[in-house]
Amino acid sequence: KTSPAQPPRKELQVPESKQDIEAYNLLVDGHNASQERITQRAQDIVKMFFVVSGGALAVCAGFFSAGVVLPQEAISPVRGAWVSLTSAMILIGLTLLLMLGRDFRFGQLNSLQMNSRKQSPETSDWWEIWIWGTGLFGFLFFCTGMCFFTYAAWIYVAPTLAP
Repeated sequence: KTSPAQPPRKELQVPESKQDIEAYNLLVDGHNASQERITQRAQDIVKMFFVVSGGALAVCAGFFSAGVVLPQEAISPVRGAWVSLTSAMILIGLTLLLMLGRDFRFGQLNSLQMNSRKQSPETSDWWEIWIWGTGLFGFLFFCTGMCFFTYAAWIYVAPTLAP
């Protein structure tokens, strides 16, 4: 007996003719290539934010280790930048981990499907929700941190720009 949330498993429809098999394989190959390109682009973007966040924190750490004294009004924006960029790095790292977990689960379900010749349940939509959620919040924290750094730099440099 199955629950209403999980429909009964269906037998896989195996293509009969050689032409059907070739057409099906082309369709699957095209879909897989598209998914691979999308996943690769997403991973590249996530890694780029990770590297830029870390770079901004490293530049700031180098700035402080040089003994530069910041104006008092720049301290809060710098603190905000550190918290935001550190949070962005944690969330972006979690995004990559979730993408890996989803892809691993997808592979496990495909293996089960091939071995049992029965249609496996799809990966949960929660993977996508968490991936998008952590990625978007990571991006928001990244943007916030960069704005804080820009503001702190403006405060620091503004007196030297005055006529």
